[in-house]
Amino acid sequence: MPFSDAERTMVAHYFRAKLLAERQKVDAARQVKEGKEDFLLVDTRHREAFLEAHIPGAINVTLEGIEDRLSKLPRDQELVTYCWHRT
Repeated sequence: MPFSDAERTMVAHYFRAKLLAERQKVDAARQVKEGKEDFLLVDTRHREAFLEAHIPGAINVTLEGIEDRLSKLPRDQELVTYCWHRT
């Protein structure tokens, strides 16, 4: 079923906003590698996985613990979250 003009406009606005709110992985990785990140990396994996390995400079805030730590996260700095799972 084709989109209506109104639906196409809504989808375009959604993806425009999504792109503004997201940082591309390759850009973030390059900035970290160069030591020029202007953001705080937040690793959302379980503590054990974080302790085993994480991106240098990242902090660990699990999804289960986010409410407890929310007030302690900086409000004047962009937060870039990441997680991954081994399969």
